[in-house]
Amino acid sequence: MAIVCLNTLSGIGEVCEQATPITITSGFFLTRPDFEFSTFASFATEADWLTGIVDNKIFPVQGVKDEEPMDFEDSVTDTPSGDKVFNFEGRRGKRFKILLPLEMHKVLRTYDRKNFKIFYLDRNNNIRGTTPDGTKVTGFSLNYFRIPKQQSPYPDNPAYSYIEVQELDINEWDRNGVYVNPTWLGSTVKGVLTVEATPSTVATNDFTVAVSYVDNSGLTSAGANTTAAISGLVAANFEVIDQTGAVVTPEGVTESTTTPGTYTIETAAMTSGSVQVIPSSTALFKSEVETVSAAT
Repeated sequence: MAIVCLNTLSGIGEVCEQATPITITSGFFLTRPDFEFSTFASFATEADWLTGIVDNKIFPVQGVKDEEPMDFEDSVTDTPSGDKVFNFEGRRGKRFKILLPLEMHKVLRTYDRKNFKIFYLDRNNNIRGTTPDGTKVTGFSLNYFRIPKQQSPYPDNPAYSYIEVQELDINEWDRNGVYVNPTWLGSTVKGVLTVEATPSTVATNDFTVAVSYVDNSGLTSAGANTTAAISGLVAANFEVIDQTGAVVTPEGVTESTTTPGTYTIETAAMTSGSVQVIPSSTALFKSEVETVSAAT
């Protein structure tokens, strides 16, 4: 009789791929810790990613220029007798470098030390995540997430913004990892941009609203904020509330042909209220709620 120490193991056989297609990171997607794709098919569907972005659950960070390993070494004790004793595996970590205008770096800094999970996107368009049950897919859990100060520029080193991460559990990849190479480009999936909406007063139930992106960091030569009009919005991108507090479905939304980013919103019986730009899967913009005053 003998003790059986090993269960049945699988072999490393011949498969179609000769090596892993996973390569260096080009971007990543931060998510709220409770976010998940319910199925593998959902994980591969662009519309489901966009829904998560619109719902303020997924936050893409694109354009990684470089990454550095920040893995913690495995803990191994060398005993006085010359034996090695394995204690535990070190956690996996990375430091990413991206180039951002100052205004977007300020947005990135608001993510500092928040409780995120993370999906990685590589330069072969693979998106990596983990499956805790073989059905749903989540990002990797993090026990460390930092956005340090922006690097000062030097001749051989531009003004990088840094993102430092450390994964909580290496087995989320080494045991339960999953990746997809979707038909769509992960690098084109961006986050919701904060814009400004400036409404006019109501005149005969209608009003106009000018929508623009305002850069409060990069000023013009005259010292003014840099602005860019947001064009191409449709009725679904405006949430209108009338004087009674009811949500109004506009009878029409028309963009000016002479002033891009200025929209006329037609209603049936609105005299005052509020308007907000809200994101959709085709127009990832959002503003604060702005008051629409009655005409005087």
